[in-house]
Amino acid sequence: PNDTHVVDSEIVEFSSGGWSPDGKKMVFTALIDPSFGLELFILDTEGISPNDTHVVAKKAFRDRRVRLHSAIGDPVKWAPDSSRLLLQIVDEERHAKFLNEQATRPKFVSPAIEDFAGGQAAPARTYQDLLKNAEDVEMFKHYASCELCIYDI
Repeated sequence: PNDTHVVDSEIVEFSSGGWSPDGKKMVFTALIDPSFGLELFILDTEGISPNDTHVVAKKAFRDRRVRLHSAIGDPVKWAPDSSRLLLQIVDEERHAKFLNEQATRPKFVSPAIEDFAGGQAAPARTYQDLLKNAEDVEMFKHYASCELCIYDI
């Protein structure tokens, strides 16, 4: 079926997830379709031996496509009783609205002015100077925001 995948670490790019507190299940995120984003998979560990090179995992959301939001922190957290997950997911409506607004805005290009005289050389931008203007703040708010979802296992 469409909701099961053979898990092969040479093909699938794994990301966050982990074992349930009771050790009976494992969840992980995977980038199956890079144009879509991270999806959640659940692996029931019963019957799996340490020598297995391939296992079958099920997509958590079989009836709809749900993208996990991993811009800030781990998008998957287990409940202590191993019966639920707290997920950070992309708010698709909000994201579509944001993209439409961005597409209609005029694009202004200003020259980058850098002063190399004086000051102290730094290998990267520091936290206090990451957001340079109101547009940067708006972009950060958008990409750092997510929808929380409780998923029953």
